[in-house]
Amino acid sequence: MSDIDDQAIFAQVGDLAVTEAPDGYIIDHSERGTVHFLNPTAVLVYESCDGKRSVGEIVALVQRTFGLEEPPAEAVKGCLADLHAQHLVLPCTP
Repeated sequence: MSDIDDQAIFAQVGDLAVTEAPDGYIIDHSERGTVHFLNPTAVLVYESCDGKRSVGEIVALVQRTFGLEEPPAEAVKGCLADLHAQHLVLPCTP
């Protein structure tokens, strides 16, 4: 999953208990018996996984949001790979 295509689309896994915390999200994945802590950047990537936005669009959104000079493609793809490995998002078709 480390070679994520810019045109790939991801969606959040349903039935997760998401709680806002001062520094991100706490996500309880009761079906798997796991709890995940997302920092603000991971929250932005996770929230962008709406089944409509491509990875390229998410990269551009993160770049704009944080005022970055260069597109953070590798960082966003790494975050998506981690979210996918943790069963928080899944690749999908729009």
